[in-house]
Amino acid sequence: MLVGKYFFHCRFTSPASLPAFKGSMLRGAFGHALKKVVCALRRKTCADCLLSATCVYSLIFEPHAIRPDKDSDNPKTTFPPHPYVLQPPADNGRAYAMDDAFSFGLTLFGKNNDFLPHIVYAVEQMGEAGLGRQAGNGCGRFAMAAVENQDATLYDGDQKILHQTLPLQNLALQPPPADPVNSLTIRLLTPRRLKHDNRF
Repeated sequence: MLVGKYFFHCRFTSPASLPAFKGSMLRGAFGHALKKVVCALRRKTCADCLLSATCVYSLIFEPHAIRPDKDSDNPKTTFPPHPYVLQPPADNGRAYAMDDAFSFGLTLFGKNNDFLPHIVYAVEQMGEAGLGRQAGNGCGRFAMAAVENQDATLYDGDQKILHQTLPLQNLALQPPPADPVNSLTIRLLTPRRLKHDNRF
């Protein structure tokens, strides 16, 4: 599977008040902006939309449910994982002044890398709407300075030009270690919520 890792470098154009952990906020703002940019029929839900099978928002943010076959042993409807991973800023800062910089990462999997122009434009719309508390009052607005991938600048915020993306990498698993592994340590850097059998 092909994978593309992108880094969005932004700068606030107004003061911002953000939560310490910014992943959920970024995800919500990204989804809202992406739907605003690409949704043609302006429906509240994608489930009954005629265009959902080819809509960029639906494919990235609301993947289609996989209905079980009538002969399947498992009658449950399953949902494929989202084809992206957001990497929020590492700092836990809450208050940002005008001209303060912040960055976040976005990893796209498979054919969804073809939608990078839509995503760049959606992030620009995020900046115009603002982030965090008081966003509706003109706070938390930002401008995108650049989008980078593998040390190359793909998008220049001043010129508003998206350059050709670099060849994508193939996602490959590392080979297992030669010696047996008896323990595993996981360090949670952000809040984590686990779900099993549709139960948290």
